[in-house]
Amino acid sequence: QNPFKWLYPGMKVKRWLLISLLGVIIVGAGAVLTADPYPFVNVVGILWILCGMIFIVMGMGKMIVSLLTLFLPKGERELVNILYQKRYLELIEWLSDDAKNWATISLIDEDETGPIPKVNVSVKVTALYSQIDEAAWEVSKEAVKERLRPIFSKAIDRGVFINLDMEQYAHKDFILETFLELINEVPYKTYRHWGVVIQAYLRDSLADAKRLCEAAVRRNVPFTVRLVKGAYWDFEVIYAQQKGWPIPVYLQKKESDANFEDCAKQFIDQHPSIRLAVGSHNVRSIAAALSYADSKGLDPRALEVQMLYGMADPIKRALVRDGVRLREYATIGELIPGMAYLVRRLLENTSNESFLRSKFAENISTDTLLRDPHDALSPSSAITPTSG
Repeated sequence: QNPFKWLYPGMKVKRWLLISLLGVIIVGAGAVLTADPYPFVNVVGILWILCGMIFIVMGMGKMIVSLLTLFLPKGERELVNILYQKRYLELIEWLSDDAKNWATISLIDEDETGPIPKVNVSVKVTALYSQIDEAAWEVSKEAVKERLRPIFSKAIDRGVFINLDMEQYAHKDFILETFLELINEVPYKTYRHWGVVIQAYLRDSLADAKRLCEAAVRRNVPFTVRLVKGAYWDFEVIYAQQKGWPIPVYLQKKESDANFEDCAKQFIDQHPSIRLAVGSHNVRSIAAALSYADSKGLDPRALEVQMLYGMADPIKRALVRDGVRLREYATIGELIPGMAYLVRRLLENTSNESFLRSKFAENISTDTLLRDPHDALSPSSAITPTSG
């Protein structure tokens, strides 16, 4: 039988066997938790009970969907997007049903205002509509919102947190605008468990942070921002250079680190209109955000830290011991497309400037790693010289 028939109706047995074989590589590397959402539910329950950590489930986006369509006859690409919507709806149902059996742990199940959702799902907008065209802005935006509305409605019905993930720079403004418009629609404007992502390696991310803060004040119902460094650096640099465009990302790690702290302060200053989730494996970045929140008199439960599943486990355990709410970002998806995700994680882990590599492999001193990134910072230019 074809176990992928619900996603790939016409796939041959040999083809899914190949997918399964290659998938072993990914699962073994700890990059993708599972290809099948249902067994994932049991894994999450174990993490919840044994590790004192909560989770966020992430699907895969446009690049992944583009690869998936290689396995489908022409004319069925729209079917893939619809089936991804179906997957998200099933995840919300399965996880929320199973969560009823999970023990309530105050550290991870409550913030300073009371109970928070146990289930947190991160949605890749381009998985729902891979035909986004910025030249057809309004048409694309309405198509995406039509795909998101059933997910948002199901989330409210089940008490689930929904996060719109960020992808390539080309889609950044599109995703932010879609998010802000959707959460202000009548069925969703009083629900506080929505979130979106800001990537601190982008040069205009601080301006976007201020824009979100202003929108949160006008909405008068809080939402969450997941602040990350960003995972598409190489792509953004190469693509911009090929097009002859200004490079949208900072070219030095110190710049991204410094901007991450500046964005974190912007969001913390706007609490409780904005609720901050610190998405980083960099101890300096995490400590700076937690310390600043403490200096502003925020309750320790007002913030949470989010890290990728399978990475920085010693840091996670230390944060949990210190009473910090820790959420693991667990990716699920089809296994061959998951290779792209695995490569990004491997590059992140082995980068010469990676905090994890510097601390655990190269044993760089703690004082050096915790140095303020603003010190002696020389800004890079978005315009790089061309050769020839």
